[in-house]
Amino acid sequence: MRRPADPEKGRSYNAARMPRPSPLSLAVLLLGSGCLPDADEAAVRVDVTYQFKAGCITVLARDAESPARETSTSLPVLARGPSTVRLAVFRGKGWSHKLELSTTAHEQTCEGPVVSQEVRAVELREPRVEQLDVTLNATDTDDDGYIPTAKGGTDCDDARANVNPGTPEACDGLDNDCDGPEDEDFPLKGTACADACPGGQYVCNASRTDVECAAPPKVAVFPDSDGDGAGDELAASSGSVCPGETLPGAVANQLDCDDLDKHNRRGQAELCDGRDNTCDSASDEGDVCQGKGWRALDDEALTNDRQWKTVALGANGFPVWVAGDDGALAVREAAGEPFRSLDGSCGSHDWTVAWVRPTDGVVFLGGAGGPLARHDGTSCVNQPELVPPATASVTGIIGFPPATMLYVVNTAGRLSTWEPPAAALEQFNLGPESYTSLHALDPTYLLGVGYTEETTSRPHATSYPGTGTDVTRHTLRDTPSPYDGGLRGVWMGSPTFSYAVGDDGLVMQWDGQTTWTRVPPPEDSPTVDFTSVVVLDPSSIYTTDADGVVRRLTPGGWITPAPHDAPHPLRDIAATAPSNIWAVGDNGLVLHFPE
Repeated sequence: MRRPADPEKGRSYNAARMPRPSPLSLAVLLLGSGCLPDADEAAVRVDVTYQFKAGCITVLARDAESPARETSTSLPVLARGPSTVRLAVFRGKGWSHKLELSTTAHEQTCEGPVVSQEVRAVELREPRVEQLDVTLNATDTDDDGYIPTAKGGTDCDDARANVNPGTPEACDGLDNDCDGPEDEDFPLKGTACADACPGGQYVCNASRTDVECAAPPKVAVFPDSDGDGAGDELAASSGSVCPGETLPGAVANQLDCDDLDKHNRRGQAELCDGRDNTCDSASDEGDVCQGKGWRALDDEALTNDRQWKTVALGANGFPVWVAGDDGALAVREAAGEPFRSLDGSCGSHDWTVAWVRPTDGVVFLGGAGGPLARHDGTSCVNQPELVPPATASVTGIIGFPPATMLYVVNTAGRLSTWEPPAAALEQFNLGPESYTSLHALDPTYLLGVGYTEETTSRPHATSYPGTGTDVTRHTLRDTPSPYDGGLRGVWMGSPTFSYAVGDDGLVMQWDGQTTWTRVPPPEDSPTVDFTSVVVLDPSSIYTTDADGVVRRLTPGGWITPAPHDAPHPLRDIAATAPSNIWAVGDNGLVLHFPE
């Protein structure tokens, strides 16, 4: 098929688009009414091969000797990709024999940027068809049909197929449409939100179509009754909290197999304390005690029928002082050392109570009939006796460094202050009620217990503010009736937590105010006479009794079997930790765990 010649212009036609050549053949596709040139025409057949997704191929023919004479043809590339297209250019009437052919590739459309070009010269002297093969190349790393801006195109990120001017803006942190800003269609992105907890901000959702609030979630919390930072593994959730919030008595884990004992929880090391610290149903495993346990010491300074009445410990457990009848006195100054006898160095008094000053290890003693003394491990200084009356026994003594003031009570119901070397000064007289024990954590609030001598003895508890002569009488609830006895020991574990023990199985728990409530006695010995108590924490309440048994009381009840059963009555107990407990009693009995 021929087209009529234009006398002034050459002719060019987009004759065909050809798919990517195969080794076997090159198929030709005719486009519109365009025709291929015949062999007797002066024409150029241009085969343009491109290896990228071109949008349009254009061939411009210009008379090399008369540049004003030109013609062009364009072919939109609809099936983009590596391919070859064929176009025909006819020499116009009156044109010279020399043509300049400029073949260009455009991005996306025929009006798009020129992204590749090749200029070739051709001579048409004979009426024949000249063959011209042109290859156009352009960079399109992400194969999205857009050429990078540095190469003349409009693609602002040629490493991402989802970033180019033809892509709608998505919420993904990219400038998808190459207009400059990122995620401009999502103005909430990055702003604060609080769903369900404060501290969040709006972020892109998973489908990149919108934003959603990315706030910290609430976490479930579980009861932590013993305050060890581990929640009860058997308890239901106590609620939920946001990060940084707390719910009193609850934590965000369930790592506690024994939520009544702060010394037992999963993930901690086994200790030598007679407990299942690691929640593996075994106690003191792994040789943590190195063969040690409850032991009765047989030091010569301790035995030989001495009757020990009191034990007191210095800071971190040393020195250890024990004192008793007939001036018996001994000290252990460091771990592993034997006790050193100081019998008679402070006279032949029957010592009943002791307190060790933590700053220097000096022991202060009180005894039957009111004697007071202090011993520094080398020498003793006897102090003026606590009077009146001379027949009363000192039953409680305590001090609070750095002050040198001590507080002393006796069986005559007197509370006195003592600032050695001066004589003790009576502050108040509770008589006819007797004091048997005194304890406090600081000098502003002291707890005293004892008994009242009436037809039958009755227990009593009082508190003293540390100054003046006022004393507050406390209420004891659920005490046995009938009852004939009193309280023999008291210990404050915290400003709101204290226990007192006494005759006939009596154990009382303080409410932190002015009321005490009876705790059931041990089932195996419901009427045992308790002699002393030490309180380390709610699960570490240790007692001694006239049966020679060391017992442990917890919020869940009495631990069975009891930690130790001695052959003689025990009179006093002291401890600095569950792994350091001392108890003393009759017939030279001095117990230590672990020893």
